[in-house]
Amino acid sequence: MTLDKKIESYTKNGYRVLCLAKNQSLLQEKLDNPKLLSLILINDLIRPDAVDTLKYFAEQDINLKIISGDDPNTVANIGKRVNIPNADKMIDMSTVSDDDNFVKIADKYTVFGRVTPVQKKKIG
Repeated sequence: MTLDKKIESYTKNGYRVLCLAKNQSLLQEKLDNPKLLSLILINDLIRPDAVDTLKYFAEQDINLKIISGDDPNTVANIGKRVNIPNADKMIDMSTVSDDDNFVKIADKYTVFGRVTPVQKKKIG
């Protein structure tokens, strides 16, 4: 399994993935043939009352959205764990340009991953 596929499988299971690597030269703009040492998996703990709280908001006809800087697969998995409706409707905001229609994007998707601070303002 390739490294990309391994990382993708971890993010789809809700993990944040950090890569620990060694680089031969001083870090410049990009890595110079880094050597992978380890993948570090982080699992978010969900508060015990989160499911009930989010269920209450959904019952009030509030359209729930998750906006995060994390990988969209990770965020969607967490959304599913807390029963957010349509958590599978996700977008990787690193693929969105500043000229795209943020109103349409916000209407279409429930989970927003890899969101920048500027994009968070446009979505909200």
